[in-house]
This record gives sequence, C-alpha cells and structure tokens, in this order.
Amino acid sequence: MIKVEAYYDNSADNPFNPSNPPQRVRFGEATTDEMCLLMFSVVSNRAEDTPTLMQTPGFQPKAELEGTHSGANIPTEKLVPPGGVPIPEKFKGFLEVYDTNRDGKLTAVEIDAMPVLLRNKVKDAIKQQLDKKADPSKK
Repeated sequence: MIKVEAYYDNSADNPFNPSNPPQRVRFGEATTDEMCLLMFSVVSNRAEDTPTLMQTPGFQPKAELEGTHSGANIPTEKLVPPGGVPIPEKFKGFLEVYDTNRDGKLTAVEIDAMPVLLRNKVKDAIKQQLDKKADPSKK
C-alpha cells in the first residue's frame, strides 16, 4: 500500500500564502496552484510478472516492457566482448552488485543475470556506444 498525505494551509494565518486575501486553490503547475501528485514505477525481477502488472488499473506500459530497445533483442554475447565492458563511473554504485568477479567490468554472463528490465537498458546502452563508434556523427 502506498499512502500520500498532503496538507495545505491556504489561510490568512499562513505567512507564506501567496494570496492575500486567500483565494481558492485549484490543481495546476503554477507555484500558486495545488501541486501534490504521486507517480511511481514498478519493476519486477521476473518477466513472468509482466502480465499481472499489465492488468493493474492505470498501468501504462513503457518501452522496457514492450521490448523496443535497440540492443534488447541482440544476444548479449554478441554485444559484449569476452573481457566485458567497463562499468561507467556514474553507475558503479548501482551496477557493481552485478559485477560478481569484482573486476570493474560487466561480462555477458553478468549482464544476463540482471533483472530483465535492467538488462535491456544495459544492452541498449552498449548498443548505442557501439553505434557511436561505428558512426561518430551519431550523437
């Protein structure tokens, strides 16, 4: 269960109330509007959970679930050289848990052991890097 509570003090007693005298506040994106909104993502480590997630009211599938990654459908061993690919510095804290041999690189076997959505993102990033090397004009 996820519960969100938001409290607004639109009274004249609130020194931070931008409206004097107080005015009715409606939903919107301006700083004078009510802006409480909760969005979250659900990711499963198991592909077999996808049908259940897709039946959830309000579920909006993203590309990760639709399999539209450019690298997702390429076998990992064809994308990753035998020695592995270095883990980018900005992702080390997150991805090093999958680096089972602790060499600072991800091998095809280590990538294939990742949850499917993360694996697809990693493979897509590798594919993009390979595309950039093949055609430096791609950004």
